Amino acid sequence: MSYILDFNKVQLGDIVISSGSTLGAQVIKLGTWSKDTHAMLYVGYTMIHAIPDGGVFSKNPQRELFKSEKHVKVLRLKDSVPFSTLSSICDYARSLTGTIYSVKEAIRTKKHSNKQTDAQTNMQFCSRLVAQSYGYQNINLVKNPNYCSPKALSHSSLLKEVEGAVRKASDEEIEFSKTPDPNLENQKATYDWLNKVRDIASDLEYEIQSINDVTEFIKLHPDQDSAISEFVKQSGYLEHYQCDLKLNPYRYDLTKFIEHFKSENIPIEEAVIGELQKEPGMIEHFYRNLTEYTQMYKETNFEYHELHIDLYLNMLLLIKDRLVVMYSSLTRPTDIQLKAKVFLFIQRIDGIVI
Repeated sequence: MSYILDFNKVQLGDIVISSGSTLGAQVIKLGTWSKDTHAMLYVGYTMIHAIPDGGVFSKNPQRELFKSEKHVKVLRLKDSVPFSTLSSICDYARSLTGTIYSVKEAIRTKKHSNKQTDAQTNMQFCSRLVAQSYGYQNINLVKNPNYCSPKALSHSSLLKEVEGAVRKASDEEIEFSKTPDPNLENQKATYDWLNKVRDIASDLEYEIQSINDVTEFIKLHPDQDSAISEFVKQSGYLEHYQCDLKLNPYRYDLTKFIEHFKSENIPIEEAVIGELQKEPGMIEHFYRNLTEYTQMYKETNFEYHELHIDLYLNMLLLIKDRLVVMYSSLTRPTDIQLKAKVFLFIQRIDGIVI
């Protein structure tokens, strides 16, 4: 039996605490006397986490299965906060993408968790990532956000467990979790160019952890813009967004879209509702990044920023392609409200890219 998050129950900013069986997880269990070994932040359509093999990166929650419902729980703030606050928390976590994982810093938690101690490095580990993201909005989930464990987050007085947020995974979901993960290819491409930039920065006595650090580095060393841009172009990072075209071609062709869900015995209206869930969050996330890179490009004229402008424009246009297919698939009179909702998202993208 396998279990999965119930995406109808989880919300932006929720914290997912799980229990693993890897060697690292066993070490954490022994060190904290707790079954809680990993912490992830749900950011709307994906999760951000930090792992030894890969550092800080995103994770498709549809690929995260659990052996028992006792091995995972979802935590949420007891007191409501504005949506903008949760968005800022999630954006901060995303901004750490690419940051290196530090086993040493994680081990220091046992010594420093009850002290107001600054982090000794800018590297990350799972519970620090979550706690610091909340701390960015002055929400201190634990005594020391720099050194804390999944157990400490689980016992935070500011959090409550979300009931019913975990359910049994269907056979289809289990099979999907076994298919090749395109996110791993994206991670590989990202670290391909980011590690090369780290080497350049190291020679100039500058530390780069996350992708965001690259922006500051280029600002200080504009002569490196061309070389860094070439690394990005050669890595495949700029083309990765196209992988969904190959993996899920039905999303981009009306006939295939209808046939796909007909074969699954899923009504079109239900299919559109499911497909639509992730799009609003992605649109706004890409829009914010596009706005930031556009402003930086106006100020610097750096190619690195221009490449990212093109990237986020292309990703928004790809979302529009999916939305147009959804819109066209809704032909019944009873679909009018849902069709209007899809159309509003199409208009939103048109307003951004034009």
